[in-house]
Amino acid sequence: MLNLHLNFFNDSILPYLNTLTSLTTLNLRSNSIEGSRTKQGLVNLRYLQVLDLSWNDNITSGSLTRLGLANLTNLKKLDLAGCGITTIQGTRQQVTTQIPCDIIMALIFTYV
Repeated sequence: MLNLHLNFFNDSILPYLNTLTSLTTLNLRSNSIEGSRTKQGLVNLRYLQVLDLSWNDNITSGSLTRLGLANLTNLKKLDLAGCGITTIQGTRQQVTTQIPCDIIMALIFTYV
């Protein structure tokens, strides 16, 4: 587990985190992650099971793709509370393909 809660990190930390390939739990709550200035996001964290991105105000539904969440096939819990995401484009099947986890915590959205 790596807890980086409330450290004011931005996207510049993502390449370093992406090298921690055995990581199973990552808490990035209350930082300044936006996912817009990243090339690989977190795609190499294939063992990640829990990801807390809550209260990163600049995360959008587009950020989820740029962060590489579709590659996190072991993800079981994703917390996006307080990120301001209200809509994720696509059908339910497309969304669960983009975000392959069983539980999306505190996220209310509509399928468009």
